[in-house]
Amino acid sequence: MARADDRLAERVNAMDPDLRPFRNAGGKMIHHHGLADPVVPAADSISYWRRVQQATDGSEDFHRLFLVPGMEHCGGGSGPNRLSLQAELEAWVEQGVAPERIEAVHQEGGDAPGAVTFTRPLCPYSQQAFYDRTGPEEDAASFECRMADEPQFEDLGQAWQR
Repeated sequence: MARADDRLAERVNAMDPDLRPFRNAGGKMIHHHGLADPVVPAADSISYWRRVQQATDGSEDFHRLFLVPGMEHCGGGSGPNRLSLQAELEAWVEQGVAPERIEAVHQEGGDAPGAVTFTRPLCPYSQQAFYDRTGPEEDAASFECRMADEPQFEDLGQAWQR
């Protein structure tokens, strides 16, 4: 394994947080992670986001992390299972419109077409979605993205850094 890592790490490992060359070339990155992922802890993505922030002087002009409540590894789960990441990324790259929130849906039937049971906003980390207590709970429009007094996921990243 060590020999393979020595030969391939530079091209295949995604651990280096210094994304300045990518940013300087005009790159944009939407990084998402399911909070119900049983394979990779969300703390890994939070830790990486923090290291990127440190390496790039806190710049969010090219890299945003969106945590997806209820989503398992790359999809599935009880949370949103359809994300419009391609459209959001294209708008960011082509029109300079950075995603302030991404509307995601939970569609019955997983990969098969089915009824949409609810929509939710995904907020850029470290913001969270809060229900406004006036609109329907199934509608993303009834939620707002804002900072929490006590961030719900903050402890994930702190635990990982210890």
